[in-house]
Amino acid sequence: MRIVLIAEESAGIRVLNELSRLPHEIVTVVAKEPAEGDLDARCVWNSAKQLGFGTWPAHRVNEPELAAWIKKDVELVLNVHSLFILREEVLEAASIGVFNLHPGPLPQYAGLSSPSWAIYNGECKHAVTLHRVVPKIDAGDIVFEHFFDIEDKDTGLTVFLRCIQFGIPMVLRLVELAARDPASIPYRPQDLSKRGYYGRDAPQEGKIRWDLPARRVCDFIRASDYAPFPSPWGLPLTTYEGREVGVSRAALTGEPSGQSPGFVRHNPDGTWYVSCADEWLKVVRMVESGEWKKPGEILTSESSFES
Repeated sequence: MRIVLIAEESAGIRVLNELSRLPHEIVTVVAKEPAEGDLDARCVWNSAKQLGFGTWPAHRVNEPELAAWIKKDVELVLNVHSLFILREEVLEAASIGVFNLHPGPLPQYAGLSSPSWAIYNGECKHAVTLHRVVPKIDAGDIVFEHFFDIEDKDTGLTVFLRCIQFGIPMVLRLVELAARDPASIPYRPQDLSKRGYYGRDAPQEGKIRWDLPARRVCDFIRASDYAPFPSPWGLPLTTYEGREVGVSRAALTGEPSGQSPGFVRHNPDGTWYVSCADEWLKVVRMVESGEWKKPGEILTSESSFES
């Protein structure tokens, strides 16, 4: 079977490595070109080159030449963590179809940053979905999905990584079915009346609201936490003594607070608490001017954040 892989990030590299061990032909790998002189193998483009596969620049993914090439020679197109939107000519070119690995349950979490939105919305479960690609974003028939629990300790990164963990075997299962008998691929239409779509922007304009319940504040902070990697939402920001600082990690305390939202308390054990609408929230790690800092390097007792 002849396959085109459109991919980015670590998930794309892992799928590429797995496919390279199978008895199928990877016709080309579509990925972003690294900067000139960047030989870091931790990108799909360089990984493909090292494995001896041809590459096609991702910014040219919708050119007529690629669609014509796929229509002539390719049966299956796999999209793994590439955010380029494919034109209809490309979607219709492969004889079996184009399939996308999406890090969220569908139709409820179509769009971007699904792991972060799930934590922010207080979900207890999340899923990774493999679906057929159609012109409407993340709206095609579901092939496979895998649900897993979201725990209180989870961050945007840990949920995202579990989507990769459970998602890659689904991609390989699809390849197996497509090669053996395309008619055996189990399609299930989405109920688009339940569709939710999330865009690129962070909630609350990326600002912490101390006047919300502590769990809501904590969920926003951990949903934004992809350390040591950049967060798709950026850092949750707040204003302290007239300057903008970030809170990158926090924890619930369960201790009720009668102070006004944003009030800072330094405890005898060295921990720092901030008052929310209902209880104290423990601030664990902060950022100022791009540098990670302990709360005590920024905060002073009996002060307040702007709410």
